Amino acid sequence: MLRPYSRYCLPSMVRLKSEREVEAMRRSAALVGQVLTEVARRVEPGALTSEMHRVAEEMIADAGARPAFKGYRIARNDTLEEGDVVSVDCGVELDGYFGDYAYTFAVGEISAEKAALLTDTKQSLYEGIRNGLHGRRIGDIAFAVQ
Repeated sequence: MLRPYSRYCLPSMVRLKSEREVEAMRRSAALVGQVLTEVARRVEPGALTSEMHRVAEEMIADAGARPAFKGYRIARNDTLEEGDVVSVDCGVELDGYFGDYAYTFAVGEISAEKAALLTDTKQSLYEGIRNGLHGRRIGDIAFAVQ
């Protein structure tokens, strides 16, 4: 059952982005994709998470951007082990616009249970995306994800 907005839940004002703004957003998001691609090359048993963090920060700085999450959390110096599952969240600010992706990686061979979890959560993401349509509510997306 769909409910109308209450007076306490009014939608925010929507401001359309210009082509220039959209292109700046694309550049920021593309940089995040490049950083995650490089980090993915390093996901293997024995890898240090602090080294992945250093590589990501260096790439971001070399692109003239800044890490969006720097100082938010302290990077740990963990060693990845066979069978681990690690999530990498990367955000950058480039020319005043933010890109932000997270990706979850399997480290080497993982258990069937962990593999099923990764498959199911990825499917949930795609279900949410499929339901993120004009005229739908956030609850519709959440229901699809669930």
